[in-house]
Formats: sequence, structure tokens, C-alpha cells
Amino acid sequence: MVSMIIKITSILMVLAAQVWWAAIVIIGFSVPLFYTSIKSGKTDYEAFKEANKHRRKAEYLQTVLSGRDNVEERSLFGYTQKISDEWFERNESARKITIRALALNFVRMKSSSIITIFICLLIAGVMLIPLNNNLITIGMFIGLVNACFSLVQAMSWDLSNIMRELAKNKEYLKDLSAFSQLEETEGAVALPDRDMKEQKLESIVFDNVRFKYPATDRYILDGLSFKMSGDKHYGFVGANGAGKTTITKLLTGLYSEFEGEILINGKSIRDYSSSQLKGLFSVVYQDFAKYYISLRDNIALGNVNEVLSEEEIAASLDTMDLADEVSRLDKGLDTPLGKILDGGTDLSGGQWQRVAIARSLVSNAPVHILDEPTAALDPVAESRVYELFGRISKDKMTVFITHRLGAAKLADEILVLKEGKIIEKGSHYSLMAQNQEYASMFEAQRSWYN
Repeated sequence: MVSMIIKITSILMVLAAQVWWAAIVIIGFSVPLFYTSIKSGKTDYEAFKEANKHRRKAEYLQTVLSGRDNVEERSLFGYTQKISDEWFERNESARKITIRALALNFVRMKSSSIITIFICLLIAGVMLIPLNNNLITIGMFIGLVNACFSLVQAMSWDLSNIMRELAKNKEYLKDLSAFSQLEETEGAVALPDRDMKEQKLESIVFDNVRFKYPATDRYILDGLSFKMSGDKHYGFVGANGAGKTTITKLLTGLYSEFEGEILINGKSIRDYSSSQLKGLFSVVYQDFAKYYISLRDNIALGNVNEVLSEEEIAASLDTMDLADEVSRLDKGLDTPLGKILDGGTDLSGGQWQRVAIARSLVSNAPVHILDEPTAALDPVAESRVYELFGRISKDKMTVFITHRLGAAKLADEILVLKEGKIIEKGSHYSLMAQNQEYASMFEAQRSWYN
């Protein structure tokens, strides 16, 4: 832009030295061009943002069409053409938005250029008078006309393009600045606090907790109150949407905008740092992650503060009945999982779940939470997993979240959630004796097997 300004200023000085009013006229007509360029830059960026909404959807549809995770259902349901048509439509929408913006800007700029060219022709016509009167030479006349048209090209097209790009980039920087100024949670990327493994967990208390997810109106937890103590095993049961998983998200600090109080050892959870909360809890979520790295690293991720020995990793795998599978792998613990890397081996759904639980077993956290991580296991295997996990974690607090009430029997205390509140709590046998919600749910599941 600096180079262009020097060029334009030089030409204007030459033109003004001979025909001062021509330079003023050209500048006067160029000002609206610059305004149009700035406006066009903003329009380009808004069109880019709007088109990207469609492109993001198209990118997702592309993963559905080509991703390995969807190949079975893609073949079974035969939805490829339907999704392909939707993908094409999204791309077309993005393309049309972009083309429309570019075409509008092109028309604006070219229309302005044509007007400026007519001004130059008018100036050239007026300069024929001094040429005819021998006030300027033919060489000077040709030089001035060329300078005039060069000025039009530079100001109405080259400089305008630069100004349009600057305006477009300025709009982008506004968004980037707004993004960079978003609040950051202190310690969000810090490692789990090493000292928390020595923490003696005496109690976790939810006191009249109310919570709704951002941008929603419905309270998932609505006046939730309960207390968990010491090294007992707790089971949360209830229908889908009752708030079971939400409890784990609040405990682990993933959401902090809740009403009421959550106390850990009598101290508000808001007074714990992110690093401390990471050190307190080890969670296996229902939608646990599948890491396409070596089996060894898959397990070691559960305790990033320490270098685990091969014996420790092997012990956690053996606990989850994965020792035989490991012995059949070509590279043992160093075998990559999944099909991303050369020599990788994929696992069944149940095996992936066992790996996720084995990863949790190597953690030193005083609280272990299993959030329905055994959905791919048969009921007998699931009960055995919970039993093994409870035995290994006998000196720690454990929390089971499950729909299968047969597994919940292993808990010292069962808490039944409904519409964001605890409606029953007690051991399996005491809840069965009460013959209320839990007993009804248990009998319904038992009837499946009968």
C-alpha cells in the first residue's frame, strides 16, 4: 500500500504541475471509490463467515461419507446418496454466497472505474485546447493522458483492492481480538496436582444445587442435595436425563455456573484449582476416548505425573482381563491401537471399554467415577468389572453410574435420581423393602431376564 501511495502521489504531482484542476477532480471522484472498497471488504468478510457455516456442515457430512467409524451403518442403511446430496447442497450454498459477494463487489468497482475513465477522457478533451494553442507539446499531452489513465488504474483498481483486503482483515482481527479476550480458567491446561493423591477424602456434599446448561432454560439439577462419605462405594441410578452425568461434570469442574453449594471436605469446590480437581478425580465417561496410539501409552495417560513401569501397566490390563489379548498382539504393549498407524490393531467395543477402565486404574486419584463405561459388556462381565473395580478401590471413594441395577447392588449406598433430585437412597435391600421407584425399576429389569 505504501508503494502504491508513492506511485499515485508522484503521478498526481506531475499532473497538478501542468493541469492542477485535473488532479483535484480525479481525487474527488476517487474518494467514493475508497469508501466502496472499505464497504466491499466488510461485505466479503461477512459473506466468508456465512459461507463457512455451510462449509463446516459440509465437512461433517464428508466425515460421515468417508469416515471409518460409519462404514457399517453406511453400508447397511444405504444412506450414502442422501448424505451426498446434502453435502453437495451445503457446498453449493457456500459457493453461491461467496460468488454473490464477489460479483457485487466486482460490479461496484468496475462501475466506479468506468465513471473515472470518463472523467479522464473529459480531462484529455479539455487539454486538447492548450495543445491546439501550442501551450503544451504533443509529448507533454501524451504523457499527461497516460498519467491520467495510469492514475485511474492505480486508484480505482489496485489501491481499491488493497483497501478492500485491509478492511476485510480488520473485520477478521475484530473477531480474533474478541476470541482472544475470552475468559480463561486458571490452570485449565495444568497437570493434575500430585499432592491430591495424599488427600484423605472425608466427604462430598451437594447442598441444594441447581444447574442448567448454557443457553438452555431447563434445570437438569433442581435442588439436588446428598452427601457421600469416606471410602464407600456409591451408585447413581435413574432414567435418561435425570442428571447423573451432570453430577460428574460439576464435580470435576467442567462447569462452575451452578446455584447452591458443592463442598469437598467442607471446602467449596469453587476454592479448588483446576489442577487440584484433576488430582482428586479419575473418571471413565460413558463416551470415553479412543486414543489411536500404543496400548502402553493408552494406559499411561491415566497417570501423567509418573512414569509407569511395564509391570504396573500389565497389572491394570490383567485386572481388566486383557492379558490374553495383549499376548496375541504382534508388538505387545507397543502395538498401536486403531488403524491410523502402520501395524495398528483395532479392538472391539468391549475391549476399548476395558482399556478405558484400565487407564483409570493406574490413577492415584482418591475418587474414582465410572459413568456407564460398560455399555458394550454383557451383564455378567459388567458386574465382574464393577466388582473388581470396587475391590481394587477399596481404600478410595468410588461412584458408579449405571442403568443396569444388577451392577448397582454392589454399591454401599444407592442414590435414585428423578428430575434433578434424589428421591430415594439406601442399600439395594433397603430400597427393595421400600417398594418404591427403585424397586419398580429393578423388577422391570429382572422381568427382562425372566
